[in-house]
Amino acid sequence: MIGKRNPDFNLKQCSFEIEAQKKNCSRAVFFSKFGFPYSYTIESSFGIYRDRCITETDISKMGEDICQTTIDFITLLLQKSPE
Repeated sequence: MIGKRNPDFNLKQCSFEIEAQKKNCSRAVFFSKFGFPYSYTIESSFGIYRDRCITETDISKMGEDICQTTIDFITLLLQKSPE
C-alpha cells in the first residue's frame, strides 16, 4: 500500500524475517509475546538513493505517507472484520 503512495518505498529492500540476533527486538517481542500480527521497524538515512541525496523533505513526506497508509490499512481491516 505504501508503495502505491510513495515511489521511494522499495518492497524488495524489506525483510520480514526475524533473525536470531533480532529475536529480542520490539517487533519480534510484540509478535511472539503478545500476538501482534503487524509490527514494523522503519529505517532511513540522509544518504544517497536512486542517485540523489535524501533530504529532510523526503523523509517528512515518507513519514506522512506511512501515517496515511496506516490509517488506510486499519480502515480496511475494520471493514473486513466481522461484527
